[in-house]
Amino acid sequence: MSNCCQILTQAFGGAPVGQYTGSRTRAGDEDEDVVRFYESRPERSGMWFIAHKALAEEIIKESDEIVEVVDVWDEFFSMHPVGVEYCKNFVVLMLSEEYIKQHREKIRVASYRWEDIKGIGKDGSQYCAPSNYVWFLQWLENNSVMGWMDFFANIVPNVSGKTTVAYMGRLYMSYKTVSHWMLDPLRLGPALGRGWIFQETAFGAFDSSAISKVLDQMREWALASLASKSTHSKKVRVEYCLKFCEHSEHLSKLLDRRGYYAEAQGTPFLSERQYDYYRYLSDYGMHDNVAELVVNRVMGEDGDASTYDELYDKVSDHVLKGYSNGYTAMYHLCDLFTDTDDEKFSVAYETIHRLLTEKSWTKASTAEDFFEKIGDPLFAAYSSLEVSYQSDRNDAVTQVAKTIVEADYGQRMNHEAFCRAVWVGAANICLQTPGTIGTTVLMFNKDIPDGNRFIGGVSVSGAFLDGSGGYKLKNGSYHICYWSVSCVTAYNIPFVWYEENRCWKIGSNEYHVFLCKPPKGNNFFCGYVAMPAEGGPPTHAQFFTSQSMIEFPEPAEERTFS
Repeated sequence: MSNCCQILTQAFGGAPVGQYTGSRTRAGDEDEDVVRFYESRPERSGMWFIAHKALAEEIIKESDEIVEVVDVWDEFFSMHPVGVEYCKNFVVLMLSEEYIKQHREKIRVASYRWEDIKGIGKDGSQYCAPSNYVWFLQWLENNSVMGWMDFFANIVPNVSGKTTVAYMGRLYMSYKTVSHWMLDPLRLGPALGRGWIFQETAFGAFDSSAISKVLDQMREWALASLASKSTHSKKVRVEYCLKFCEHSEHLSKLLDRRGYYAEAQGTPFLSERQYDYYRYLSDYGMHDNVAELVVNRVMGEDGDASTYDELYDKVSDHVLKGYSNGYTAMYHLCDLFTDTDDEKFSVAYETIHRLLTEKSWTKASTAEDFFEKIGDPLFAAYSSLEVSYQSDRNDAVTQVAKTIVEADYGQRMNHEAFCRAVWVGAANICLQTPGTIGTTVLMFNKDIPDGNRFIGGVSVSGAFLDGSGGYKLKNGSYHICYWSVSCVTAYNIPFVWYEENRCWKIGSNEYHVFLCKPPKGNNFFCGYVAMPAEGGPPTHAQFFTSQSMIEFPEPAEERTFS
């Protein structure tokens, strides 16, 4: 029998690959029997991809490079609590590196946040898998392509997690991604808080047709909210407006991760449009001007004062939350997606679509350029995003970027060297940017163990900063920095000195603030780290470049943060 015929018989003849000694019990039987069934499966290696059986049959007949096929129902889902009947239509195929390179246009990689996780065994902690995966199977069937999904590539065919982590960076940098939020846009906000999703969405190209549907949906919401374009009631227009603004808030953060600011600066119309926001409608600042612009378009002549003010407050809140270093994204989404001038809208649409459907780093000609582009968002991601296990943090945030540096720029770096390059890249781009604000990290994830709160485990040391904007020196004198401490983010949050308790406050929360030297061996940064006055891990940090602050006279006492 030929190899092709053997594979077809294994995949579609009802028999799973390999022989098992355990009985094939169903869910609900003894937990031990179910565990034994999973443990009795043959151990495998390699890269595994999902295919609908109809597509898999075509692929197998056309190619001799399919190494092995596993029926996902027979071997995994039939006895797993996340299994559904729809899985009977799919197999996973072990493909060679050469095959996937030749057929990259027929492969999509999934990005999603695990939900409703279930496992087997007495306490349900073994062979855990998410329940929210069917959306990707349906997408693959509807688009007649193969797909890669994390647990389908390891626990389903019984491949070790280390094997998939070792190659997954290559997939996310080289193959088009389909994200769950593309089918349900309001999922984007929660997804952006996850470490793994940072690297799954910051570098590689997204599927073009899926992105088109997302942007078309946003334009539809925006136009439906306009008084001049809609037959909807005022109440319905407001609902469309808020739905549009909420998604814009999240999408702007994704665009910032991918370098929207530089992309917009290279597009004359968008670059010039940015300066117009200073002149719009009011004297209260750019956030307020953009919010007022949107609300005026929605309300038209149909707005009473209370409705106008209520909508303005909500839109302004979304604009402020969507603000980041790449602030043009939020402004352009709010302004140009609600503009009835299709020509102006098209400029923004095409720029955003291009940035999302092409690899985000390809304009970086050297490794140094690459680190300047990704340094700031990667530093922020490492310090603040959530991971299920802290031991995953390094891989979850840096794996794809390390793969890019090695594959595209010929530099294979250990973790320490990579993290130092991230720091230097963020500092360099900061020096090239007008103003003093550099890398900002807010609300450190308190679950990160001490020693790993700064990327790469580097340390910063600082002196206690008092309300005079200075600190005591070792020689007994006093060094005045004229330092005003604030968190420049979606909001410009000032720390206010409270002399009675000798602490800084944001609202009712009290902090001790330490003016810090750069990480060791890096002369670019200075800034501060803030921690709760009652103790505990740091909660805020911000780093600046300012020529007047490069000198850091030795303080009488220092505190080290790591």
